[in-house]
Amino acid sequence: MPDVVFSWVDARTGANIDANDLSNNNTTLRQIVSTYKEYKATVTKSYPIYGKTKECFSDTIFKITPWEKPNIRLNGQIEICQGDSVLLQAEGGVNGKYHWSYKYQDKNDNEVVVDTTGINSAENTDQLKPVPSAGLTTYIVVGEDEKTCKNTADFQVRMNYLPNFTISGVEEACEGEKISISVDASEAYNYMWDENGYRTTKTHDYVIERDTTIHIYAINTETRCQKDDSISISSKKHPDLMLQLDDYVCFGTSANFASTLNDNDSTKFYWYKGTDVSITADKVGKEWTTEPLTTESWFHVQARKKYKIATCTSDTTFRVQTLQLPNIKIEQGNNVP
Repeated sequence: MPDVVFSWVDARTGANIDANDLSNNNTTLRQIVSTYKEYKATVTKSYPIYGKTKECFSDTIFKITPWEKPNIRLNGQIEICQGDSVLLQAEGGVNGKYHWSYKYQDKNDNEVVVDTTGINSAENTDQLKPVPSAGLTTYIVVGEDEKTCKNTADFQVRMNYLPNFTISGVEEACEGEKISISVDASEAYNYMWDENGYRTTKTHDYVIERDTTIHIYAINTETRCQKDDSISISSKKHPDLMLQLDDYVCFGTSANFASTLNDNDSTKFYWYKGTDVSITADKVGKEWTTEPLTTESWFHVQARKKYKIATCTSDTTFRVQTLQLPNIKIEQGNNVP
Protein backbone atom coordinates (compact mmCIF):
# COMPACT_ATOMS: atom_id res chain seq x y z
CA MET A 1 0.00 0.00 0.00
CA PRO A 2 1.70 3.25 -1.06
CA ASP A 3 2.03 6.22 1.31
CA VAL A 4 0.16 9.39 0.33
CA VAL A 5 1.34 12.88 1.40
CA PHE A 6 -0.60 16.10 0.89
CA SER A 7 1.06 19.50 0.79
CA TRP A 8 -0.11 23.05 0.14
CA VAL A 9 1.58 26.26 -0.99
CA ASP A 10 0.53 29.71 -2.04
CA ALA A 11 0.54 29.30 -5.82
CA ARG A 12 1.42 32.94 -6.43
CA THR A 13 4.26 33.31 -3.92
CA GLY A 14 5.37 29.72 -3.31
CA ALA A 15 5.08 30.25 0.46
CA ASN A 16 4.14 27.23 2.52
CA ILE A 17 0.79 27.20 4.24
CA ASP A 18 0.78 27.55 8.02
CA ALA A 19 0.39 24.15 9.61
CA ASN A 20 -2.31 25.55 11.90
CA ASP A 21 -4.53 26.01 8.85
CA LEU A 22 -4.27 22.32 7.89
CA SER A 23 -6.06 19.33 9.37
CA ASN A 24 -6.96 15.70 8.63
CA ASN A 25 -3.40 14.79 7.62
CA ASN A 26 -3.15 17.94 5.56
CA THR A 27 -6.15 17.00 3.44
CA THR A 28 -8.18 19.97 4.65
CA LEU A 29 -7.21 23.62 4.34
CA ARG A 30 -9.09 26.32 6.27
CA GLN A 31 -8.25 29.97 5.87
CA ILE A 32 -10.06 33.25 6.17
CA VAL A 33 -9.97 34.76 2.70
CA SER A 34 -10.48 38.46 2.15
CA THR A 35 -8.74 38.90 -1.25
CA TYR A 36 -8.19 36.81 -4.34
CA LYS A 37 -6.10 33.67 -3.59
CA GLU A 38 -4.48 30.80 -5.55
CA TYR A 39 -3.55 27.61 -3.73
CA LYS A 40 -1.47 24.77 -5.12
CA ALA A 41 -2.24 21.33 -3.69
CA THR A 42 0.28 18.53 -4.30
CA VAL A 43 -0.39 14.86 -3.65
CA THR A 44 2.68 12.62 -3.49
CA LYS A 45 2.56 8.84 -3.48
CA SER A 46 5.56 6.74 -2.51
CA TYR A 47 5.98 3.20 -3.90
CA PRO A 48 8.57 0.77 -2.49
CA ILE A 49 10.09 -1.12 -5.42
CA TYR A 50 12.94 -3.62 -4.99
CA GLY A 51 14.15 -1.91 -1.86
CA LYS A 52 13.91 1.55 -3.34
CA THR A 53 11.21 4.23 -3.14
CA LYS A 54 9.54 5.57 -6.22
CA GLU A 55 7.55 8.80 -5.77
CA CYS A 56 4.78 9.91 -8.06
CA PHE A 57 2.96 13.16 -7.60
CA SER A 58 0.23 15.31 -9.10
CA ASP A 59 -0.87 18.84 -8.30
CA THR A 60 -3.70 21.23 -8.98
CA ILE A 61 -4.31 24.91 -8.47
CA PHE A 62 -7.41 26.27 -6.74
CA LYS A 63 -8.43 29.84 -7.50
CA ILE A 64 -10.64 31.56 -4.93
CA THR A 65 -12.35 34.89 -5.46
CA PRO A 66 -14.10 35.89 -2.21
CA TRP A 67 -17.50 37.55 -2.41
CA GLU A 68 -17.80 40.87 -0.68
CA LYS A 69 -19.85 40.90 2.48
CA PRO A 70 -23.14 42.78 2.23
CA ASN A 71 -23.07 46.36 3.45
CA ILE A 72 -25.51 46.07 6.32
CA ARG A 73 -26.74 49.35 7.77
CA LEU A 74 -28.90 50.06 10.79
CA ASN A 75 -30.77 53.32 11.30
CA GLY A 76 -32.97 54.66 14.07
CA GLN A 77 -33.41 57.27 16.76
CA ILE A 78 -30.35 57.72 18.97
CA GLU A 79 -32.16 58.97 22.09
CA ILE A 80 -35.68 58.29 23.31
CA CYS A 81 -37.66 58.85 26.47
CA GLN A 82 -38.62 56.19 28.99
CA GLY A 83 -41.53 54.06 27.80
CA ASP A 84 -41.19 55.05 24.13
CA SER A 85 -40.37 52.57 21.40
CA VAL A 86 -37.74 53.10 18.74
CA LEU A 87 -38.06 51.96 15.12
CA LEU A 88 -34.84 50.35 13.89
CA GLN A 89 -34.50 49.87 10.13
CA ALA A 90 -31.97 47.44 8.68
CA GLU A 91 -30.73 47.81 5.10
CA GLY A 92 -28.30 46.01 2.81
CA GLY A 93 -29.53 42.42 3.08
CA VAL A 94 -31.87 40.58 0.74
CA ASN A 95 -35.05 38.59 1.13
CA GLY A 96 -35.55 39.98 4.63
CA LYS A 97 -32.87 37.68 6.02
CA TYR A 98 -31.96 39.45 9.24
CA HIS A 99 -31.27 38.24 12.73
CA TRP A 100 -31.51 40.60 15.70
CA SER A 101 -30.02 40.73 19.17
CA TYR A 102 -29.19 43.41 21.73
CA LYS A 103 -26.97 43.92 24.74
CA TYR A 104 -26.88 46.21 27.75
CA GLN A 105 -25.24 46.59 31.15
CA ASP A 106 -27.24 45.32 34.12
CA LYS A 107 -27.29 47.00 37.54
CA ASN A 108 -24.10 45.12 38.49
CA ASP A 109 -22.40 46.47 35.37
CA ASN A 110 -22.41 43.03 33.71
CA GLU A 111 -23.04 42.77 29.99
CA VAL A 112 -26.29 40.99 29.13
CA VAL A 113 -26.87 39.77 25.57
CA VAL A 114 -30.42 38.94 24.46
CA ASP A 115 -31.35 37.10 21.28
CA THR A 116 -34.57 38.57 19.93
CA THR A 117 -35.56 35.54 17.85
CA GLY A 118 -39.29 35.09 18.28
CA ILE A 119 -39.66 38.42 20.08
CA ASN A 120 -41.90 40.95 18.33
CA SER A 121 -41.54 38.83 15.16
CA ALA A 122 -37.96 40.05 14.97
CA GLU A 123 -36.57 37.11 13.02
CA ASN A 124 -36.37 37.54 9.24
CA THR A 125 -37.61 41.11 9.20
CA ASP A 126 -35.80 44.32 8.36
CA GLN A 127 -37.49 46.25 11.18
CA LEU A 128 -37.44 46.04 14.95
CA LYS A 129 -39.56 48.21 17.24
CA PRO A 130 -38.38 47.60 20.79
CA VAL A 131 -38.98 49.53 24.02
CA PRO A 132 -35.42 49.87 25.40
CA SER A 133 -34.62 49.57 29.07
CA ALA A 134 -32.80 52.24 31.06
CA GLY A 135 -29.45 53.53 29.94
CA LEU A 136 -27.59 52.54 26.79
CA THR A 137 -28.69 49.55 24.69
CA THR A 138 -26.77 48.28 21.67
CA TYR A 139 -28.91 46.62 18.98
CA ILE A 140 -27.17 44.21 16.61
CA VAL A 141 -28.47 42.91 13.31
CA VAL A 142 -26.90 40.23 11.10
CA GLY A 143 -27.93 40.55 7.47
CA GLU A 144 -27.56 38.02 4.65
CA ASP A 145 -27.34 38.50 0.90
CA GLU A 146 -28.30 36.26 -2.02
CA LYS A 147 -24.99 34.39 -1.77
CA THR A 148 -25.65 33.68 1.95
CA CYS A 149 -22.78 35.99 2.87
CA LYS A 150 -23.39 37.70 6.20
CA ASN A 151 -22.37 40.92 7.85
CA THR A 152 -23.22 42.75 11.04
CA ALA A 153 -24.28 46.27 11.98
CA ASP A 154 -25.03 47.72 15.38
CA PHE A 155 -26.79 50.79 16.69
CA GLN A 156 -26.84 52.35 20.15
CA VAL A 157 -30.00 53.79 21.68
CA ARG A 158 -30.01 55.77 24.92
CA MET A 159 -33.17 55.71 27.00
CA ASN A 160 -33.62 58.81 29.17
CA TYR A 161 -35.76 58.75 32.28
CA LEU A 162 -38.92 60.82 32.50
CA PRO A 163 -39.00 63.67 35.00
CA ASN A 164 -39.71 62.49 38.53
CA PHE A 165 -41.62 65.01 40.62
CA THR A 166 -44.35 65.18 43.26
CA ILE A 167 -47.25 67.61 43.62
CA SER A 168 -48.29 69.15 46.92
CA GLY A 169 -51.52 71.00 47.57
CA VAL A 170 -54.91 70.84 49.25
CA GLU A 171 -57.60 68.46 48.03
CA GLU A 172 -60.47 70.72 49.11
CA ALA A 173 -61.00 74.46 48.79
CA CYS A 174 -63.87 76.85 49.25
CA GLU A 175 -65.48 78.41 46.19
CA GLY A 176 -63.47 81.42 45.08
CA GLU A 177 -60.55 80.61 47.35
CA LYS A 178 -57.00 81.15 46.10
CA ILE A 179 -54.73 78.20 46.77
CA SER A 180 -51.08 77.40 46.06
CA ILE A 181 -49.89 74.23 44.32
CA SER A 182 -46.22 73.32 44.48
CA VAL A 183 -43.93 70.67 43.03
CA ASP A 184 -40.82 69.03 44.39
CA ALA A 185 -38.09 67.22 42.48
CA SER A 186 -34.49 66.20 43.05
CA GLU A 187 -33.48 67.47 39.59
CA ALA A 188 -34.00 70.81 37.88
CA TYR A 189 -36.97 70.79 35.51
CA ASN A 190 -39.14 73.38 33.83
CA TYR A 191 -42.87 73.25 34.53
CA MET A 192 -45.97 74.17 32.58
CA TRP A 193 -48.72 75.42 34.89
CA ASP A 194 -50.95 77.07 32.31
CA GLU A 195 -51.03 78.29 28.73
CA ASN A 196 -48.05 80.57 29.35
CA GLY A 197 -45.52 77.81 28.60
CA TYR A 198 -42.69 76.22 30.55
CA ARG A 199 -40.83 78.04 33.29
CA THR A 200 -38.73 77.21 36.32
CA THR A 201 -41.36 78.31 38.87
CA LYS A 202 -42.14 75.54 41.34
CA THR A 203 -45.24 77.15 42.89
CA HIS A 204 -48.39 78.49 41.27
CA ASP A 205 -51.64 80.00 42.57
CA TYR A 206 -55.12 79.04 41.39
CA VAL A 207 -58.58 80.39 42.22
CA ILE A 208 -60.96 77.48 42.70
CA GLU A 209 -64.46 78.12 41.33
CA ARG A 210 -65.59 74.52 40.80
CA ASP A 211 -64.33 70.95 41.11
CA THR A 212 -61.01 71.14 39.32
CA THR A 213 -58.24 68.81 38.10
CA ILE A 214 -54.97 70.66 37.61
CA HIS A 215 -52.47 69.11 35.19
CA ILE A 216 -48.82 70.01 35.59
CA TYR A 217 -46.19 69.17 32.98
CA ALA A 218 -42.48 68.82 33.74
CA ILE A 219 -39.76 68.74 31.09
CA ASN A 220 -36.08 67.91 31.26
CA THR A 221 -34.54 70.65 29.13
CA GLU A 222 -31.51 68.51 28.26
CA THR A 223 -33.26 65.31 27.11
CA ARG A 224 -36.59 66.99 26.17
CA CYS A 225 -38.40 64.17 27.98
CA GLN A 226 -41.59 65.32 29.66
CA LYS A 227 -44.15 63.89 32.04
CA ASP A 228 -47.41 65.15 33.43
CA ASP A 229 -49.18 64.59 36.72
CA SER A 230 -52.32 66.03 38.21
CA ILE A 231 -54.06 66.93 41.44
CA SER A 232 -57.84 67.04 41.88
CA ILE A 233 -59.40 69.70 44.09
CA SER A 234 -62.98 69.53 45.32
CA SER A 235 -64.75 72.88 45.47
CA LYS A 236 -66.90 73.37 48.60
CA LYS A 237 -69.76 75.81 48.98
CA HIS A 238 -69.83 78.58 51.50
CA PRO A 239 -72.64 78.17 54.06
CA ASP A 240 -75.89 80.09 53.81
CA LEU A 241 -76.64 82.56 56.59
CA MET A 242 -80.47 82.82 56.48
CA LEU A 243 -80.59 85.39 59.29
CA GLN A 244 -83.43 86.94 61.27
CA LEU A 245 -82.09 90.09 62.93
CA ASP A 246 -83.52 92.87 65.04
CA ASP A 247 -82.68 96.12 63.30
CA TYR A 248 -84.17 98.32 66.02
CA VAL A 249 -84.71 97.81 69.71
CA CYS A 250 -86.07 100.02 72.40
CA PHE A 251 -83.58 101.75 74.62
CA GLY A 252 -82.37 99.42 77.35
CA THR A 253 -83.72 96.20 75.77
CA SER A 254 -81.93 93.27 74.20
CA ALA A 255 -81.64 92.42 70.48
CA ASN A 256 -82.46 88.95 69.20
CA PHE A 257 -80.51 87.31 66.38
CA ALA A 258 -81.07 83.88 64.83
CA SER A 259 -80.37 81.76 61.76
CA THR A 260 -83.11 79.63 60.26
CA LEU A 261 -80.59 77.47 58.36
CA ASN A 262 -81.39 73.77 58.67
CA ASP A 263 -78.31 71.70 57.81
CA ASN A 264 -78.22 69.27 60.72
CA ASP A 265 -75.98 71.63 62.67
CA SER A 266 -73.03 71.12 60.32
CA THR A 267 -72.67 74.92 60.24
CA LYS A 268 -71.58 76.77 63.36
CA PHE A 269 -72.50 80.41 63.94
CA TYR A 270 -70.16 82.80 65.75
CA TRP A 271 -71.64 86.11 66.96
CA TYR A 272 -69.54 89.16 67.82
CA LYS A 273 -70.34 92.57 69.23
CA GLY A 274 -68.20 94.71 67.00
CA THR A 275 -66.43 93.70 63.82
CA ASP A 276 -63.25 92.10 65.18
CA VAL A 277 -63.53 88.34 64.51
CA SER A 278 -60.03 87.63 65.83
CA ILE A 279 -61.30 87.74 69.39
CA THR A 280 -63.38 85.11 71.16
CA ALA A 281 -66.97 85.12 69.94
CA ASP A 282 -69.60 86.50 72.32
CA LYS A 283 -71.88 83.64 71.40
CA VAL A 284 -71.62 80.36 69.48
CA GLY A 285 -74.88 78.90 68.26
CA LYS A 286 -77.80 79.62 66.00
CA GLU A 287 -79.38 82.19 68.32
CA TRP A 288 -78.17 85.07 70.45
CA THR A 289 -79.94 87.49 72.72
CA THR A 290 -77.67 90.40 73.51
CA GLU A 291 -77.33 92.34 76.71
CA PRO A 292 -79.59 95.40 76.94
CA LEU A 293 -78.53 98.04 74.41
CA THR A 294 -78.46 101.76 75.17
CA THR A 295 -76.68 102.99 72.06
CA GLU A 296 -76.47 102.15 68.38
CA SER A 297 -74.30 99.03 68.07
CA TRP A 298 -72.54 97.08 65.32
CA PHE A 299 -72.43 93.29 65.26
CA HIS A 300 -70.82 90.62 63.14
CA VAL A 301 -71.81 87.03 62.47
CA GLN A 302 -69.64 84.37 60.85
CA ALA A 303 -70.94 80.98 59.71
CA ARG A 304 -68.35 78.20 59.51
CA LYS A 305 -69.02 74.95 57.71
CA LYS A 306 -66.46 72.21 58.25
CA TYR A 307 -65.80 69.76 55.45
CA LYS A 308 -63.31 66.89 55.44
CA ILE A 309 -60.40 69.30 54.99
CA ALA A 310 -61.66 72.78 54.21
CA THR A 311 -63.60 75.10 56.50
CA CYS A 312 -65.71 77.52 54.48
CA THR A 313 -67.15 80.70 55.95
CA SER A 314 -69.77 83.34 55.25
CA ASP A 315 -69.82 86.70 57.06
CA THR A 316 -71.91 89.78 57.42
CA THR A 317 -71.79 92.91 59.55
CA PHE A 318 -75.00 94.61 60.66
CA ARG A 319 -76.22 97.49 62.81
CA VAL A 320 -78.83 97.67 65.53
CA GLN A 321 -80.26 101.07 66.38
CA THR A 322 -81.88 101.95 69.68
CA LEU A 323 -85.14 103.79 69.91
CA GLN A 324 -85.62 106.31 72.65
CA LEU A 325 -88.35 105.59 75.11
CA PRO A 326 -91.18 108.13 75.34
CA ASN A 327 -90.67 110.81 77.99
CA ILE A 328 -93.62 110.57 80.35
CA LYS A 329 -94.07 113.49 82.66
CA ILE A 330 -96.63 113.38 85.47
CA GLU A 331 -97.66 116.58 87.17
CA GLN A 332 -99.54 116.82 90.42
CA GLY A 333 -102.16 119.58 90.89
CA ASN A 334 -104.81 120.72 93.41
CA ASN A 335 -107.72 120.56 91.08
CA VAL A 336 -107.81 116.85 90.60
CA PRO A 337 -111.43 115.76 90.71
